[in-house]
Amino acid sequence: MSLLNNKTDLIGVSENYSAYSNIITKYFIYSRHKKCLSLIDNGESALDIGFGEGHFLVLLSQRIKNVYGIDSGGNPFLFSDRMQWNRNIEGKKLSVKVQEMLNEKNLSNVSIFLNDACDLIFRDNKIENAFALEVLEHISELEKVILEAFRVLKNNGVFIISVPNT
Repeated sequence: MSLLNNKTDLIGVSENYSAYSNIITKYFIYSRHKKCLSLIDNGESALDIGFGEGHFLVLLSQRIKNVYGIDSGGNPFLFSDRMQWNRNIEGKKLSVKVQEMLNEKNLSNVSIFLNDACDLIFRDNKIENAFALEVLEHISELEKVILEAFRVLKNNGVFIISVPNT
């Protein structure tokens, strides 16, 4: 079953997933994101652990009142070596690049933070939905990250994990 239901979806993939080099990669990432969104209800809060280029933040912002993204600043697949938060990407810091994208799309309901997933800055029981999409394979302390995600989730919260097929 295809998650690209119409021409608008295809345009969204092409425009919003520009960091990826080919349409097939864009399609699979977008499809995963859409599938994850289909598993939750609209809500008050969501956390994207390891937001990277920020594409999933954009989709979340259309359904969730308060969206939070945390990233430690690394994405070895998009860049040749481990990218630090203050490292320039196309002449801009990653945080600036993602924030500019959010501003261009007028997404005032999204906040991004430099934060280690092993020690989240959020208080207990604050988040309704948490996501770790294509990020856990880059983390050495998986148990800490999972425990932290459950610490910040509300009692009936949902934690969705996606990892690439190996």
